[in-house]
Amino acid sequence: ELFIVRRLFTAPRVILLVALIGAAQLLLFFQLILPDITQVRPYPTAFSRSWEVGGVIVRSEELTVLVVIPVLIVALSLFVNRTKYGLAVRASAANADAARLAAVNIKQMSTLVWVLAGTLAATAAILFAPLNPAGASSLGVGPGLLLRVLTVALIAGMASMPLALASGVAVGMTESLINYNYNDQRGLLDALLFVVI
Repeated sequence: ELFIVRRLFTAPRVILLVALIGAAQLLLFFQLILPDITQVRPYPTAFSRSWEVGGVIVRSEELTVLVVIPVLIVALSLFVNRTKYGLAVRASAANADAARLAAVNIKQMSTLVWVLAGTLAATAAILFAPLNPAGASSLGVGPGLLLRVLTVALIAGMASMPLALASGVAVGMTESLINYNYNDQRGLLDALLFVVI
């Protein structure tokens, strides 16, 4: 694991990560200087209904997350563990030189990982926006979501998918508990996540 972490944090990758975060902040700045929104509408969802299950109201937005996320997790797990490309991605991350000797195109695998990461991030943002009180605003889906993702990744050591899943569930449950019990202190979770990081 230490070897994988060392490989992930080599100088070019750290520079790329910092450049990516800088570009995100620059885009956030440009978004904030756009004209103010005068009419606010709720974030669109696939369908709008609610059900009562055992005294708990389940909205369509929550049901969509409860269905889509497990399907994505199973699909990603099958891809990484059962396909030729998943094996090549794991080999590239574990030992790029040995993977190169085994005729694995490291650049293609890197591109594939970035495409998968972007697709999963976009899906997460689309699923998260209707559940967030700030909606799809820059504060709701931008830095706040990035903070949660980085916290989960660091808790999981950027190497363990089951630990990342458990960490994500723990962060989500903590956020729900804080929002329910301390609704007037929205920044409390962000402060706790900064402490965790």
